[in-house]
Amino acid sequence: MVAARMGLRAEWITDDDRFAALAAPWDRLAARDGTPFSLHRWYTAWWHAFGTGATLRTVVLWDGDELAAAFPGHQSGGELRLLANTQTPVARILFRDAAALEALVAEVAANADRACLVRLPAGEASTRTLVEGIHEGGRLTLDEPDQVSPFVALDGSWEDYRSRMKRRWSSADRKGRKMARDHGATFTMVERPSDLEAQLERGLAVEASGWKGQAGTAILSQPDSERFYREIAATYAAAGELALSEILFEGRCVAFDFCLLHGRRLYLLKTGFDEQFGSLSPGLVLRQETIRRCFELGLETHELLGDDSEWKRRFATGERRHVTVRVLPRTPRGVVGYGYRKRLRPKLRSVYRAAKARRAR
Repeated sequence: MVAARMGLRAEWITDDDRFAALAAPWDRLAARDGTPFSLHRWYTAWWHAFGTGATLRTVVLWDGDELAAAFPGHQSGGELRLLANTQTPVARILFRDAAALEALVAEVAANADRACLVRLPAGEASTRTLVEGIHEGGRLTLDEPDQVSPFVALDGSWEDYRSRMKRRWSSADRKGRKMARDHGATFTMVERPSDLEAQLERGLAVEASGWKGQAGTAILSQPDSERFYREIAATYAAAGELALSEILFEGRCVAFDFCLLHGRRLYLLKTGFDEQFGSLSPGLVLRQETIRRCFELGLETHELLGDDSEWKRRFATGERRHVTVRVLPRTPRGVVGYGYRKRLRPKLRSVYRAAKARRAR
């Protein structure tokens, strides 16, 4: 095995208690990644919420007592998958150096006939190494476009940013003043929770009050999503990395952000506003005031996460692209599936989009 040749020892983890015991060495390794989504507590919360019916299947490579690489995975539906889904902003495999990454990819390739790995960062060397290594291991591999996540670069000053971008949201100042004048609005921007339970209850209720609740995409719409975000809130608050923002009208929450503040970056996990006050654009005002606060705090970026949307483009200065990597065996069934996803499916999607555009005219 590649790992053994490099002096590394591979361990496949299928037991929850064993995974829990890895928290300290895992987080030392995850510190190299720089995002809050590679920390052990993120994966623990994900597994507690979304792991029902699946089997934990995570591989780590040890160099003596040091964790050198990790693939946070599980087995579901006959596929090896990352501990990731639609609630995951970005997924990564963790590694100390290029040699450890190569050994980890070889270990995964030797033990995964089929895989679906979502939310991997497009264009990064680690993603390319993963795709190429699994392909060289004898599997068919595809990397398909996944979500595109806008972000705000916080270089320069707030005044410079505002002068460049304000034409996209020129009414925010006026509506913010109207909120204060007519509703006694108070703004709490990017702060650690002073009363986590109360603030979370207010925020989750607002997030579920409008179209998200009606569409079933709000946090409170699904028990597994609710469990996930409540655990994220509790564990990241304990680490001092939960940052909440609120706009209150005489104590009533009308706009809410659920963010993580990690490594001089503010990550927007969830946001919502009370549509009863839609004429005041509370979501727009909240985003402007949040970005203003980010400049005051000297942060590097405000990561809007999720997929692209019109309201995010009003504020964004750049974007981060992601891919889904699919692995199929070189069997007749695998070759058929590969051909469908590689050639036929993109054509069908193009036809569907064209027909939808014609109907919208």
